[in-house]
Order: sequence, then C-alpha cells, then structure tokens
Amino acid sequence: MRAARDALPDDLRERIDGLVATHSDLYSQRRIGRGEEMWTAEDKQSMAGVEHPIVSRHPITGRRALCIGRHAGAIRGMKDDEAEALLADLLDFACRPPRLFAHEWAVGDVVVWDDRCLLHRGHAWDLTEPRVMKHTRIAGDGENEWALDE
Repeated sequence: MRAARDALPDDLRERIDGLVATHSDLYSQRRIGRGEEMWTAEDKQSMAGVEHPIVSRHPITGRRALCIGRHAGAIRGMKDDEAEALLADLLDFACRPPRLFAHEWAVGDVVVWDDRCLLHRGHAWDLTEPRVMKHTRIAGDGENEWALDE
C-alpha cells in the first residue's frame, strides 16, 4: 500500500491526504450480500465501524501508505456514492501489478506481514486438506498508530 500511494498521480495524492474513511465489517458484509437477519442489534453495533485516515504514516519508518480495503465505505464529508467510487478506484489502482504477490504455499511456510502497509485477502483452499493458521499481534503505537502528522 506504500507503493500504491507513491505511484498515485500528484493531484490524487493531494486530494486524498487528510481524508478519513469509515472501516466497517457491516459495510463489507452487506457488499457481498450477507443478509442482516443473521446479526443481532448488538452484532450490528459492534460492526458499525471506526474511522482511519485514507493515508496513514507508519510510526517507525515514516512512510505513507493507503489505508483502504473492502471494509472502507464512507468518507467523512463526502456523499456515499462519491466516497464508494473514490475508494473503489483507489483499491483497483492499488491491486494492479507490480504491487501484487500471491504466495504459493508449501509445508512449513511462515508468512509475516505488517498490516499497517499491506492489503491482504484469503483465497479458497481444499477443505479436505489440513490447514493450521496462527495469528499474533505486536503492540502498536497506541493513539499515534494511524496518525498522519503528530
């Protein structure tokens, strides 16, 4: 997502700096057609979303990166259809070669990434094959983790 942000035309980079998007599990589930009848009111409340800048600054390297994905749907101060179109365009741009990597899994592989600057997704796999996945998190930079300029 760093490379994608760096490759944007100057005018678009300037346009998105300072914009804040709402990232919501509820939004992304609606987009893929999951019906709301499966969620309680409490579920919906917890999935409502949080705001993050569209461009974040990594707290250690200082590099800027796009902070978008399928969960981002609204942009503060922008009409929903305009926000969705802008986010779709940014996502499409970010997910083009040479900014793509597809891992070919082999027994014993370990893959590590920094969620602050990488967009990832899972793919279907053969459910008859055993699969063990472990997840860990390293503490972030607290309130400054998503900040642009402190």
